[in-house]
Amino acid sequence: MKVWFSLFVILFVLAQLGMWLKSFIMPLPWYIFGGIFLAIASNYEKNIIDFMNTQANKIFTRNES
Repeated sequence: MKVWFSLFVILFVLAQLGMWLKSFIMPLPWYIFGGIFLAIASNYEKNIIDFMNTQANKIFTRNES
């Protein structure tokens, strides 16, 4: 009887662990894409301003020489 109970407990724990992993892994790509989007959105203005400044510097230094 102890063997059956032990086997039942082990299988129950494995099934619950599998269900937990499935619910954790499924939304994981959404969290990754969300993090990438937030990183791009938070640095968007800084990168655009830096890009515009470097392009302006290239244009003005080319015209002066």
